[in-house]
Amino acid sequence: MEVLVTKEGSVKVLKPIGPFIAGELEPIERELEDLCLNWTKRTVVDLEDVGFIDSAGLELLCRIQQQLNEHGLQLKLCGFNEVTQKIFDLTGLSRRFEILPETASSLRSFL
Repeated sequence: MEVLVTKEGSVKVLKPIGPFIAGELEPIERELEDLCLNWTKRTVVDLEDVGFIDSAGLELLCRIQQQLNEHGLQLKLCGFNEVTQKIFDLTGLSRRFEILPETASSLRSFL
Protein backbone atom coordinates (compact mmCIF):
# COMPACT_ATOMS: atom_id res chain seq x y z
CA MET A 1 0.00 0.00 0.00
CA GLU A 2 1.13 3.50 -0.81
CA VAL A 3 0.04 6.46 1.34
CA LEU A 4 -0.15 10.00 -0.03
CA VAL A 5 0.18 12.60 2.70
CA THR A 6 -0.83 16.23 2.22
CA LYS A 7 -1.51 19.17 4.48
CA GLU A 8 -4.57 21.36 3.88
CA GLY A 9 -4.22 24.30 6.25
CA SER A 10 -4.18 22.77 9.72
CA VAL A 11 -5.54 19.39 8.55
CA LYS A 12 -3.36 16.42 7.64
CA VAL A 13 -4.87 14.27 4.87
CA LEU A 14 -3.81 10.65 4.49
CA LYS A 15 -4.83 8.89 1.29
CA PRO A 16 -3.98 5.18 1.23
CA ILE A 17 -3.90 3.55 -2.20
CA GLY A 18 -4.59 -0.15 -2.39
CA PRO A 19 -6.23 -2.72 -0.15
CA PHE A 20 -6.46 -1.83 3.54
CA ILE A 21 -5.71 -5.38 4.68
CA ALA A 22 -3.37 -7.40 6.89
CA GLY A 23 0.10 -7.55 5.42
CA GLU A 24 -0.36 -4.21 3.62
CA LEU A 25 -0.94 -1.91 6.61
CA GLU A 26 2.60 -0.94 7.63
CA PRO A 27 2.78 2.33 5.63
CA ILE A 28 -0.58 3.64 6.87
CA GLU A 29 0.08 2.39 10.40
CA ARG A 30 3.34 4.38 10.51
CA GLU A 31 1.55 7.53 9.33
CA LEU A 32 -1.33 7.08 11.77
CA GLU A 33 0.95 6.42 14.74
CA ASP A 34 2.93 9.52 13.77
CA LEU A 35 -0.26 11.56 14.31
CA CYS A 36 -0.27 10.62 17.99
CA LEU A 37 3.45 11.25 18.44
CA ASN A 38 3.29 14.69 16.81
CA TRP A 39 -0.04 15.75 18.34
CA THR A 40 -1.61 16.28 14.94
CA LYS A 41 -4.90 17.85 15.96
CA ARG A 42 -6.98 17.29 12.81
CA THR A 43 -6.71 14.37 10.42
CA VAL A 44 -8.71 13.01 7.50
CA VAL A 45 -8.20 9.53 6.06
CA ASP A 46 -9.49 9.48 2.49
CA LEU A 47 -10.41 5.90 1.56
CA GLU A 48 -11.42 6.71 -2.04
CA ASP A 49 -8.64 4.54 -3.50
CA VAL A 50 -9.13 1.64 -1.06
CA GLY A 51 -11.05 -1.17 -2.72
CA PHE A 52 -11.43 -3.30 0.39
CA ILE A 53 -10.77 -3.15 4.12
CA ASP A 54 -10.46 -6.25 6.32
CA SER A 55 -10.69 -6.77 10.08
CA ALA A 56 -7.02 -5.85 10.58
CA GLY A 57 -7.61 -2.53 8.81
CA LEU A 58 -10.73 -1.87 10.90
CA GLU A 59 -8.85 -2.69 14.10
CA LEU A 60 -6.05 -0.31 13.15
CA LEU A 61 -8.46 2.56 12.54
CA CYS A 62 -10.30 1.87 15.82
CA ARG A 63 -7.06 1.71 17.82
CA ILE A 64 -5.70 4.93 16.33
CA GLN A 65 -9.01 6.73 16.76
CA GLN A 66 -9.06 5.76 20.45
CA GLN A 67 -5.48 6.98 20.95
CA LEU A 68 -6.22 10.26 19.20
CA ASN A 69 -9.44 10.81 21.15
CA GLU A 70 -7.60 10.25 24.45
CA HIS A 71 -5.43 13.26 23.55
CA GLY A 72 -8.24 15.45 22.20
CA LEU A 73 -7.21 14.91 18.58
CA GLN A 74 -9.71 14.33 15.76
CA LEU A 75 -9.85 11.68 13.03
CA LYS A 76 -12.44 11.77 10.24
CA LEU A 77 -12.91 9.35 7.36
CA CYS A 78 -14.12 10.04 3.83
CA GLY A 79 -14.30 8.71 0.28
CA PHE A 80 -16.06 5.43 1.00
CA ASN A 81 -17.04 3.22 -1.90
CA GLU A 82 -20.09 0.98 -1.72
CA VAL A 83 -18.14 -1.99 -0.30
CA THR A 84 -16.34 0.05 2.35
CA GLN A 85 -19.59 1.72 3.42
CA LYS A 86 -21.29 -1.66 3.73
CA ILE A 87 -18.43 -3.04 5.85
CA PHE A 88 -18.62 -0.07 8.22
CA ASP A 89 -22.42 -0.32 8.40
CA LEU A 90 -22.46 -4.09 9.06
CA THR A 91 -19.81 -3.83 11.79
CA GLY A 92 -21.49 -0.83 13.43
CA LEU A 93 -18.37 1.26 12.93
CA SER A 94 -20.22 3.85 10.84
CA ARG A 95 -21.65 5.07 14.18
CA ARG A 96 -18.21 5.25 15.81
CA PHE A 97 -16.45 7.33 13.14
CA GLU A 98 -17.35 10.62 11.54
CA ILE A 99 -17.67 9.70 7.87
CA LEU A 100 -18.02 12.33 5.16
CA PRO A 101 -18.46 12.01 1.38
CA GLU A 102 -15.13 13.47 0.22
CA THR A 103 -12.03 15.33 1.36
CA ALA A 104 -13.47 18.81 0.71
CA SER A 105 -16.47 18.27 2.99
CA SER A 106 -14.18 16.69 5.60
CA LEU A 107 -11.94 19.75 5.58
CA ARG A 108 -14.95 22.08 5.89
CA SER A 109 -16.26 20.05 8.84
CA PHE A 110 -13.32 21.22 10.96
CA LEU A 111 -14.39 24.88 10.66
